Order: sequence, then structure tokens, then C-alpha cells
Amino acid sequence: MDDPPFNSNGTLGRLVTFQVPKGPMVRRPPDACTAPYERAKADFENQPWYVRWTSGTDRPVGAEPTDAMGRAKQFREECQKWPDEIPQSMIDDKRQQLTDHVTGKSPLPPEESLRVRRDLDFLEDVYNPGPRWQSTLSPQEQAWLDERNLRWGNTMGIAFLGPIYGGPGALTRLLGGSEQAVAGVNQLSGSLVGIGRTRTFERLAAERRAAAIEALGKSREMNRGAPLQPLDPAGAARAGTVIRRKYAPLDWDAVVPKKGPYKGEKREDHVRRHNQDVPGKDEHGVFYKDGVATTNQAWERAQDLGIKPDASGTLRVPMGEIVGRAGGAASATGELFRSVEIKLVPGTNQIITSYPVK
Repeated sequence: MDDPPFNSNGTLGRLVTFQVPKGPMVRRPPDACTAPYERAKADFENQPWYVRWTSGTDRPVGAEPTDAMGRAKQFREECQKWPDEIPQSMIDDKRQQLTDHVTGKSPLPPEESLRVRRDLDFLEDVYNPGPRWQSTLSPQEQAWLDERNLRWGNTMGIAFLGPIYGGPGALTRLLGGSEQAVAGVNQLSGSLVGIGRTRTFERLAAERRAAAIEALGKSREMNRGAPLQPLDPAGAARAGTVIRRKYAPLDWDAVVPKKGPYKGEKREDHVRRHNQDVPGKDEHGVFYKDGVATTNQAWERAQDLGIKPDASGTLRVPMGEIVGRAGGAASATGELFRSVEIKLVPGTNQIITSYPVK
């Protein structure tokens, strides 16, 4: 059905109201707002019944059962507020601004460059959804994010500890102490309140810090490791080509213990043990996402980077993003992990186990 007159989204409406678009327009696909949520919902419904049954039990009433569904729902609500079409120049200008920053032509402060990244990701998701090139965060941007999220965690810690035990942390900040110093004071104060409660808070704070970083353009699959190519207004509308290569896969079936506590356990099931924290266990890594999927991504990334296992079959892969956190006895630290360590049968691709590490 044609758009009615005076509707700024339609050609007739723009002519009648004397709205002159700046160059060509880009129109939102019909399912751009709803498709991410439908995919996240389908992924959830494809999980085994016991996974669906236990998901969301620690979430507020009415909240989506998974983080992916929650982010997709929020995206849908924001997407629906935007017009059906916008000038292509809105996206081109953001692309060029980010390109000038990445190439050093016109560098931006971290808070500004991250805002440009966020705005560009959102516009692309709404009007040009699909895989695309994406540059990695710079050390300055990563440091700014870490500091900002650490401050958020410290503020929550002060509130959690209350006026008596949270007072030293608040005073440290008031006197000009660094956020690292505030975190240390909160940790000491938390040990006086009770390690169990502190672990619970630190786990939530660590997950919130990771979610804040993940929200910067991870609503759909993309090649984040590829460099952002220089763009010009004429060629900016053309989508980048994602080059896919063939990878030698991990062998998940070769190793099946014949004795011991893990007798007969499949490697997928063993790695997924690291999807959940075990508070009474020694220090260990906890995956934020599915451990098997993250391990396969790490294996492919190792091939991209040319990283080989050592003589003992240990392969440590830096992922360039947060993939997990400290669990067990170290959960109170709230430490975030950006690498994956894979244990293999030496000289083979036969996986024994995998977990996130520093």
C-alpha cells in the first residue's frame, strides 16, 4: 500500500512538505526489527528441554529467558522508533568518521569513537542487516570501557555493601583514588561482610561489565577481526564481502575416558561443564557463551593467527574480546578472561578439554 500524503517516509509526503532528502535514500527491510528476536527465540527453542526449563530462573518476572532474547527485544523496540527510510548519507558519514578515526586521519577520544561505533552498528543493523566488516577495538577504547565498567561495578559494590562497609570505598573515590583502588577497598570490605554475598555480587558485576562491552555491535554474526577498509561516499553503500575460508575442524569424538569420574563422557558435555560456575571448586574459568561454540571459534581463530599447540598439546588463543570470567574460589575477584585454552592429544586435533583463561 502506498504511503499517504504528508508522511515523511514516502516520496509524495516529502514533496508536499518540501522535505528534500540528501542524496539517495536507504529503506529498512520489512523484517529488520523483528528478525533478530525471532532468530534468538528459535535458537532458545531448539535447546534441549532441560536447558529451556532451567533458563531464566534467576531473572526478574517478565524478563526474557536469555540475554540474546533480551538484547534482541530491546533492539526491536528501538528499531521500530526509526522511520522506514533515511538518507544514505547518514550511514556514509558515520562510516567515514569511523574510518578516519581507525586510520589515524582524524582520531577521536575513546568515548566519542565508541559512540560512533555504536551508532553505526545500530544504523547498519536497521537498514543494512547482514554480515559486514568490523574493526576491532583499539587499546585506548578497550581501556576506557574497562575503566567505565569498573566504575559501574564499584558504584554497585558501594551500594551493595551499605553505608558502613561501603563507606571506605566511597571515601577512596572522593579523595581522588583510582577505580582500581576503590575496587581493592570494596573487596577488603566485602570480605568483612561475608565472602558468599561478595561472590554473588562480583559475579553479577562481572557479567554486567561483559554485557556492556558485548552490546557494542554483537547483535548478529560479523567478522570483527577484519580491518575496516577506507570508504568513500560513492562506494559506502556497497556491502563488504566477508571472505570465508575452510578450517580443519576439531575432533570431538576421539577422546572418551574409559575410567575415572568422567568415564564415557563426551567432550562436548565435558567442555560445557565450564558453562556454569561451581562455587566450591578451586579457581576455574567460566564461559559466558556456549563453551563448545566458543571453543570452535577459538580453534578457527588459531588457524587464522597461525598459533600452534605446544609439545604438550596446549593451545592458548587470544580472542580479542571477553569470553568468560573467573569462577570457583576466584569468583569474588570479578576477573574477566579474554583467551581460550584448549587441551589436545599432542600432535593431533583431538580435543580433551577447553576453558577460558586470562
